[in-house]
Amino acid sequence: MRRPLLREATLPYAMRNTIICFIIQRCKQITLFDFLKELHPKGSHLQHKDRIQQEFATQSETLASSPFFTQDESIDKIVAAAGINASSVVLDACCGPGLVTAGAAEKAGKVIALDLTEKMLDLARAHCSDTGLTNVEFACGDIENIPFDDNTFDASMCRFAIHHLEDPIKGISEMMRVTKPGGKIVIADLVTCENRADAALHNALETLRDPSHTRALPVSELLALCEKLNVEKTSIDGWKTQRGFGEWIKITNTPGRGELVQSVMEAFSLAGRSAGIDLKFAGPDSTFVHTICLLTLTVR
Repeated sequence: MRRPLLREATLPYAMRNTIICFIIQRCKQITLFDFLKELHPKGSHLQHKDRIQQEFATQSETLASSPFFTQDESIDKIVAAAGINASSVVLDACCGPGLVTAGAAEKAGKVIALDLTEKMLDLARAHCSDTGLTNVEFACGDIENIPFDDNTFDASMCRFAIHHLEDPIKGISEMMRVTKPGGKIVIADLVTCENRADAALHNALETLRDPSHTRALPVSELLALCEKLNVEKTSIDGWKTQRGFGEWIKITNTPGRGELVQSVMEAFSLAGRSAGIDLKFAGPDSTFVHTICLLTLTVR
C-alpha cells in the first residue's frame, strides 16, 4: 500500500509545529522550489496529465459553483476581447464547466469546448443545455495537442489553465496553430509577482493546495513566452481579486488538505513573508489577493 503523501495526512499538533518551524527556516533561504519538491515531488504517484484529470474530476462541481469562477464580469471581459461575432467559430480550450463557453456561444456562430477531463465536459454540456444553447460542440482533448486542423478557428480562448501546464509555450503554440491569421487568442490566467522569492512562495501554496498547479508566471515571463511565437500582443489588462482561505480551499473538494496549507501560510506569516499576494494570516479566515492577467494576442 502506498504511504500517504504529507499533504493527504491529518496533522497532530506537535507535527504541525515541527512543520511550521521547518518552513520558517526554509523561508530564510532562496531555494524555495527545492523545499517544495521535497514536500511534493513532481514525479510522485501520478503523471501530470493524470493528476490534472484526477484533480478536476474531484473539483468539478465545487469549481462550477464557486463565485470566483462564475462571476459574469470576468467572463464578459474574456468574450469581448475575443472579438466574436455571429459568424465566428471559437475554441474554448480547457473549458472547465463551460461558463466561458456559454458566454461565447451567445455571440458566436459555433463554439468548440475542449477539456482533458470528461467530468468537466459533462458539466459544460449540462450548463449549455440548461441555458438553451445549441451551437456548442464538445471534445475531450489536451491543449498541448489540440485535436483540430490548422486555421480552424476565428478565435481561441483559455481561462485559468496556463498555470496547470508543464509546457505553457506548447499550449499557447497549439492555440496559435488552430487559429486563423488575424484571429484573436485570449488568455486569462493567474499570475504571480515579479520578485522571484515571493513568487516561489506563492507557487508553493498553490501547489500544496492543488498538485495539478505547475507554476503561475509573472507577467513579464508570460509576455516573453508570447514574443517567441508568431503573434502580436494586442492588449493586456488585468484585475485583482480578494480571496478567502475558506472558499479557495473548498474548491479542491479534498477534506484534510487545507490543514497543511494553513500551516504553511502560518509559517510564512511568522517569517514575515506575504508571498507576493498580500497574505494576511488569520487561521481559516486568512485572506490574500489573486492577480489575473488578461492577454489578447493576434495571430500573424
